Amino acid sequence: MKPKLFQDIDGVINVLPKCEGNLDKRPHLRVWGEWKTFVMDGYTITYSPELITHLNRISQKAEIVWLTTWHEEASRDFAPAVGLKDFPFVSPVGRDDAWYSGATSFNWLPENRWW
Repeated sequence: MKPKLFQDIDGVINVLPKCEGNLDKRPHLRVWGEWKTFVMDGYTITYSPELITHLNRISQKAEIVWLTTWHEEASRDFAPAVGLKDFPFVSPVGRDDAWYSGATSFNWLPENRWW
């Protein structure tokens, strides 16, 4: 069985805060090289195509699972827009809770044991 990688979007794939005109002032963000920016549903998305290629490659050896406030939009809208493969989505626990990602993964892991 493949190991699981819980994947977020904002602050991980989508660079935050909005820095489309600010990347030269943030040299530590250049680790992935080229950056692309587009607008989706009124939000600016800034990502690295090199990172997308890397994640798609990782998905051959690990099961990538969306765990993000984007919820079902991660697979439906975001992934195709940036060129990611289709990853399953973990339904959130305590959607109004600021720590919902931790609560969701804590509840999900015992039911979906892979180790």
